[in-house]
Amino acid sequence: MGSTFTYKNPIYTDAFDSIRDAQITVVGGVYYLTGSLPPYWEGASPGVKLFQSADLKQWEFAADLIRRDDVPGAAWYKDRFWAPEIHHRGGRFYLTFGAKNEAKGTDFGMAILVANEIAGPYRMLTEEAPLAVGRGIDLSLMTDDDGKTYGFWTSGEWLQVAELDLDRAAPLTGPARCVTMVPGTWEDRVIEGPYCIKRDGVYYLFYSCGARGYEVGYATAPSPFGPWTKGANNPLFGVQNQEACDKMGIAFTGDPDHPLFFAGHNSIFPGPDGRDWTSYLVQEKGKPEQMGIDPIWIEDGTVKTTAPTWSRQTVPLPGE
Repeated sequence: MGSTFTYKNPIYTDAFDSIRDAQITVVGGVYYLTGSLPPYWEGASPGVKLFQSADLKQWEFAADLIRRDDVPGAAWYKDRFWAPEIHHRGGRFYLTFGAKNEAKGTDFGMAILVANEIAGPYRMLTEEAPLAVGRGIDLSLMTDDDGKTYGFWTSGEWLQVAELDLDRAAPLTGPARCVTMVPGTWEDRVIEGPYCIKRDGVYYLFYSCGARGYEVGYATAPSPFGPWTKGANNPLFGVQNQEACDKMGIAFTGDPDHPLFFAGHNSIFPGPDGRDWTSYLVQEKGKPEQMGIDPIWIEDGTVKTTAPTWSRQTVPLPGE
């Protein structure tokens, strides 16, 4: 019998008490993780931290990528450090996150930093002002086969995209709308957490919505600028909860005994078996938010996944 990889979601670890919007980058066979850290809604977020693991299950602190205490009080990016991601391009590492200055009453903007090593030190490229595309959050980068880089983000009711010059942290095109929320459906309230990949010439843009709890969908396109077509099997995965449905006036069609409270805001990374895997925010009822991981794949243009799982999973690994 060949070797296997076993795991159980959520992934609990001594490295952190809670994490949202988990995003994994693999460098030199090591898994690196970053994400939003508590307090999420009240109080001062500590900044952006990096964690590392050899097996996706046991994590340890790797580095402080940005510390709130080190940020000047007048800086526009003093607070929140929301949904950080790390993008590896051309031997350099680009860190993105959403931030604002609550004392100054500024709205969310998007930051881009650069480093020669994944653990830093990082240099802020958007020091004087946020990325010049207007209000936004959840910035996620995707570099195409021709070396062009595109940024995807949310403005609340829709996702947007622009080609970016990473060296100058500046847009090369005006923002274009990608996917728009649909009132009265699972996509009501807000559409967020974009993450784009390209497979066999097709662009797959993942996104999350919280109308019924937290759920993930996707859209496909022949170009980063579309036209985008939502997946016929949307929502791809997630969890409904009765409270959220009642608040939005949407019918609850989920399992009232489901052990998970919600699952969403995903990203894609190369898993232990060499296939695409997804990391995502998941929460067991009555417990803090954590990270979940599961395989994800494409069959005839349709995205499929086992997510979100909560029982023990065993995945076969390629032979030696």
